[in-house]
Amino acid sequence: MATEIRKVIGEQLKWLLKADNFSLLSDERGDERHGSWEWVYHKRDTLERYVIATLTSLPLILRETSRSEYAIEIWIGVEEGNRYVRQLVEEFIAEDAFFDDSSKVMEKLSKTLGDALRLVSQFNTSDLTEAYFIPRKPAVERKEKHV
Repeated sequence: MATEIRKVIGEQLKWLLKADNFSLLSDERGDERHGSWEWVYHKRDTLERYVIATLTSLPLILRETSRSEYAIEIWIGVEEGNRYVRQLVEEFIAEDAFFDDSSKVMEKLSKTLGDALRLVSQFNTSDLTEAYFIPRKPAVERKEKHV
């Protein structure tokens, strides 16, 4: 079931973010990262802008029911050179059945990603309050190394 869920999320994200000129830096079905599946979308304008979605299968001990549950998080990030900011937009829990209805998934992701796109576009250089310890190359250059 998790593979099907990753496919549904990947397809919905692709259509929702493509309209805003974001390009996918990860696999369409997500990349495994620390036990979660992650989709990273990137756009370069005056700054490097990211919309990141994660899907994590919750262990039985953390579930409210005996059904399979997944935590979904939508993050945004903005960086320029050594400075960055990252912010959680929304986090929610969904059972397997939620993913059976693609219109329900689209409705939820559409609202959340709309919020994410609005927020990520509002950041300016002065909002980048965190610093990397080691200078970094732009995201596209980092991704090309791993392909």
